[in-house]
Amino acid sequence: MVVMLVESLLIFLFPEVLAQMFGATESLIEQSRTPFRLMCLALLPKAITETLSMLYFVQGHQNLCRWIKIVTNVGAIIVVVIMALYTPELIWYILPVTAWLLLLVMVAMAYVVHRRNPLFSWPTLQQTVPSNPTVSFSLPYTTEGVEAFLTQVHPFVEACELPDGMAVDMALEELLYEIVESDTGHKDNETFDVHIIDKDPVFTVVVKSKGPLRNPIYKYSDDKLIHINGSNMRLAILSRVCKHINHKYMNGVNCIYLNFYRA
Repeated sequence: MVVMLVESLLIFLFPEVLAQMFGATESLIEQSRTPFRLMCLALLPKAITETLSMLYFVQGHQNLCRWIKIVTNVGAIIVVVIMALYTPELIWYILPVTAWLLLLVMVAMAYVVHRRNPLFSWPTLQQTVPSNPTVSFSLPYTTEGVEAFLTQVHPFVEACELPDGMAVDMALEELLYEIVESDTGHKDNETFDVHIIDKDPVFTVVVKSKGPLRNPIYKYSDDKLIHINGSNMRLAILSRVCKHINHKYMNGVNCIYLNFYRA
């Protein structure tokens, strides 16, 4: 990136040198000063665009890459056609105008992804784990809210590199859906809290939900599997994927602790 910046600066300051390198005549050198300077203004945003595109693709944002390619290609064609029709005398300005506009569109699309999932840093969209590995969320008592949370928190759980990260995902899914499906007496604007703390040697999920006493710990032996039905299936799965569950009930709040040990 620094090399591209230096090259752009040199071309902008000494365009006639570049023209002479290609054997241009004096008259052609005079005519090429403006196009070369406009071209160098497009080099830096073009380099940034290519670098970000490669980062997005390598990090698995294939859908975003496809949309960026579609939007940027269509946008470039539209800009070229408009300038060719209405300002043909400024045709060389297409280079920097399209380059900077396409870069702006790309970082704007990346910002939308970042807003939907703050664990992707902007504008590189790299997965990040905070220096203090603790995150907190407030969820509505809806299946849509749980679904959005599970999608949002998965990169954090994955980045923590747990021995069995899938067990965390499954435990969260079963517990949270159990809460929203069984606690039907809440108002539309009410939420419950989820705190995730990653400290050696234990990864802890704390869920706090208002309501009547509801103990999620469901202990059973293998010879009692036949008695598991739809009413207790979620809690049975939760107890199987998370071996260390604690529950406390204080002041009308259920506090559920899911502990996953690294060792």
